Amino acid sequence: ERHEAGGDVRSLSNHGQALTLLVIAQRPTLQLSSDAGSSFRELLLPESAASVALGGAPCAVSNGSLVAVCDEQRGLCVSADGGETFRWVTGAVNVTALTLGEHAGRPALFAALHREARDVSELIVVEPESGRALSIAELSGEPDEESEEIGRTQALVFRNGELWAAGGYGLARLKSQ
Repeated sequence: ERHEAGGDVRSLSNHGQALTLLVIAQRPTLQLSSDAGSSFRELLLPESAASVALGGAPCAVSNGSLVAVCDEQRGLCVSADGGETFRWVTGAVNVTALTLGEHAGRPALFAALHREARDVSELIVVEPESGRALSIAELSGEPDEESEEIGRTQALVFRNGELWAAGGYGLARLKSQ
């Protein structure tokens, strides 16, 4: 079974029954499904999110009213109203991984920011309504002459109240206190 996206699919993500496609055609759009891909709703991205989506390696995630779009070079935008409006997340540059989860009992967005000068990943949690980011951890590896960017996070997963991060440093599990 095929879904005709109508353009170049640049990102595919899921969260439970929610599927999110970032599609580049005439303009960047999100195609959102809340029923595991049986049907999709197309959302034309507003200017700030569209600018991010046109980056070299964009990523998009969604679940219900929480939607986020990021690109390593162009930054991170978050929406708390299903993608109707987006807020820039200040300081969220070099975004290398993104996932949805919960923080303080509320839906939240988690992102990894690679800080090249120190070769560490700063993990942040973003409050969707305000776009405010809170630094929650830094991850790095042991310096190795043969390896570059061992502090770079490649993937984030939130499951059962824990945030998992993977990168050149290995695998890390973060639990809230």
